Amino acid sequence: MGLLTVTGTLAIDQLWPAGSSDADTMHVKLAATDPFRFQPQPGGDPPAATAAFEGAYVRVKGRSEPVIVQHDRSLRIRLQGIDAPELHYRPVSSVPELRQPFAEAATATLAQHLRDSFGDRPALACEVVTQVTAPGDVFDMYARFIGDIVVTEADARLNLNQWLVAQGWAFPSFYNSMTPDEICALTVRTHQARYRKLNLWSRGAYTTQTGALDRTLLYRRPGAVVQKDRGPVISPKLFRRLYQWQLAVDKGSTAATSLRAYLLAPSPSKREKYLHTQDYIVQGDAALERDLGDAIRANGRLRYPPEDVVFTEAPSTLYAADGKPVKAW
Repeated sequence: MGLLTVTGTLAIDQLWPAGSSDADTMHVKLAATDPFRFQPQPGGDPPAATAAFEGAYVRVKGRSEPVIVQHDRSLRIRLQGIDAPELHYRPVSSVPELRQPFAEAATATLAQHLRDSFGDRPALACEVVTQVTAPGDVFDMYARFIGDIVVTEADARLNLNQWLVAQGWAFPSFYNSMTPDEICALTVRTHQARYRKLNLWSRGAYTTQTGALDRTLLYRRPGAVVQKDRGPVISPKLFRRLYQWQLAVDKGSTAATSLRAYLLAPSPSKREKYLHTQDYIVQGDAALERDLGDAIRANGRLRYPPEDVVFTEAPSTLYAADGKPVKAW
């Protein structure tokens, strides 16, 4: 497995409340020259520039979504291995955007930490790094680059993924595209944050009870004053599924009387799956797949803490400008 490094700049004011980005999804503007460099083997040949992503796109809901945003030459980055509380989520455009407790504080605190550490500058030098084998491994089904953002300003290095988890502002959220080393690095920081009872791990915050959807916490547009909402807060992935289930109940399109039942309703082949983290670390993709609904007990409580779950990633295909899959660097 090789290492892909992207050089560019990160604008702090894209983060809420100055902008609309949340703590785990943001844009990085590409460097003007050779922003993409790939090293096939750590310690092997030096990284070489690649143009594999120029003009490339992913099919998103039937449309071609360029992976490089053309108007400003930027990438949409989804921070790998973490999930911060949702700042603005809605399953469909006709319903309100909801947020979770701690979402505003997590994003605003990250922005302030960057200003305190590196100065209130328009943009900070950064790298985006990910361990991959092929170009098609880089982007998810929404054309987002999945990786770690490392700010490299003033001879300092700050890994945003690891900082957010270490400070208790984001949950670990592992996928089977990650390496055991990447998973272990975030697991250690999760345990440290939980031991110190930081933020999401403070008393009355994280809960294993999936419960009912809180529709009173609405997304507030940029410019609002931060509200330090208290818990309870569940895993953001399950929060998203909870909203989807509640909408289905509203529409009368499901007979499921719980989130567990809703997740188990599709035929077995169509259910969302997960792997137990320890199984995945030992066995890789040969680990036993389990239905996501079974991660919730009959009483609505989760069986495992977030770091004990590895979600299976929905595949995506990266296409070149000529419509053929991108396979070579």
